[in-house]
Amino acid sequence: MEKKVHALDGSRAKVKRAEAQLIGLQRDCERFFKENPNIVVRGEFDKRAKNYPIIVKKCASELPEQWSVIIGEIGHDLRSALDLLAWQLARLNNDKPYARTGFPIYLVGRTDRRDRKNNIIPQFWHKGHGLRLLQSIDRRYWTRIEAFQPYKRGNRGMRSLLFLLSELNNTNKHRLIPILFASVGSHQVTGFFGGGSKIKVGVPIRQNAKIGWINPIPFAVPVLHSDGERFAIRMQEETQAKFDVFSSLRFGDGCYAVRNLPIFLTLDNIRKVLLNLSLVISDG
Repeated sequence: MEKKVHALDGSRAKVKRAEAQLIGLQRDCERFFKENPNIVVRGEFDKRAKNYPIIVKKCASELPEQWSVIIGEIGHDLRSALDLLAWQLARLNNDKPYARTGFPIYLVGRTDRRDRKNNIIPQFWHKGHGLRLLQSIDRRYWTRIEAFQPYKRGNRGMRSLLFLLSELNNTNKHRLIPILFASVGSHQVTGFFGGGSKIKVGVPIRQNAKIGWINPIPFAVPVLHSDGERFAIRMQEETQAKFDVFSSLRFGDGCYAVRNLPIFLTLDNIRKVLLNLSLVISDG
C-alpha cells in the first residue's frame, strides 16, 4: 500500500535534517573542547581594583573551519523549509504555482504607499515582492503568514527569529558564515577566597584574556595543609582557588544580525519557531 504523503512532510524533513546537523555539531564541539580544555589561572593582585584578575592561560587557538560550513547548511535548511512550506500551500489549490513562490520575510512594516482613503498600506500588502511570492497561495493563509513577520515582533523586528534566520542565510550565500568564537559558557570556582568572584558569561576565551575577577580573603583564616605525610594548620591570607571554565560557541562578526548570540540556543529556537509556524499556518 502506497504511503500517504502529508503536505508538510517535505518542510518538516528539512527542519528534521537541520536538527540532526545541530545535534551532530554539538557533539563535535563537546569532543573538541574536551580534547582542548581551557586552563584558567589567577593573575597578579590588581591594587587599583583590589582583586585578582582571572586570566586564560591556555585555550584552543583556532576552531575547526568546518563548523562554519555546517552552521551555514543548518541555516539554509531552515530557511528553505519556509519556502517549501509556501510551495506546498500553493500546491493545495494550484497544480502549477508561480515558479518563485516563497515565504516572504519583512523587517519593515510601513511604506509610503497609501490607499484611496489616504491610509498607509503596510509593506507586506503592497503590490510588490511579498505578494508576488504568495500569489499562488489561497488568501486565507496570507494573514497567518503576515502574523509571523519580524515587524510584528516588536523591537523593530531586529530580534525576530525569522529575521535572524533570513540574515544568516543571506550571509551564507555570499561568504563563509559567521566567524565563530569560543566564549565562557559555564564555570565553577572552588577553593579559598573572600568577597565573591565573577566570571563573565559570553566573554571570548582567548590567550591571556581577562574573563573575570576574584576577591582576596579579607583576613587571615586557618587552613589545613598537607605535604603527603603530615598535616599542619597555617594562616591563609591570599586567595587559593581553582577555576573550571567551559566553552560555548557564539556568532562572530560574519553576520551583524546574530553577532555575539549563542549559536546552539539561537538555531534551536529558530527550529522550534518553524515547527510551530507550520502548524499554525496550515491548520496542522
